[in-house]
Amino acid sequence: MRAWITDYSDEHLPYIGSADKQEELLAKLSESEDWLLDGDGEHATYQEYNKKYSQLNDIFFNLKMRKDEHTQRPAAIKRALKRLEELEDEAKDLLEKKPWINQT
Repeated sequence: MRAWITDYSDEHLPYIGSADKQEELLAKLSESEDWLLDGDGEHATYQEYNKKYSQLNDIFFNLKMRKDEHTQRPAAIKRALKRLEELEDEAKDLLEKKPWINQT
């Protein structure tokens, strides 16, 4: 996670939000790392590990989801516009083939 946030900061910064948010995320990672290596992590229960993992995973999952949405958006817009054109053509055909249908 740390590499994703720091090594590619220019590329990933739009998904993180801002440089301040990047620092906040790095602080959370450092805090978790300190807990794991120097703090209570050595004697933590499975539930405590799982809770820490879930907290970090939630953060990273949201960032990855934003990135995926951003990268997939152009193709989704293209598909939506194509489908809209198809529906418009179908509506025109319907009016031509069945003129008794009210246009309103």
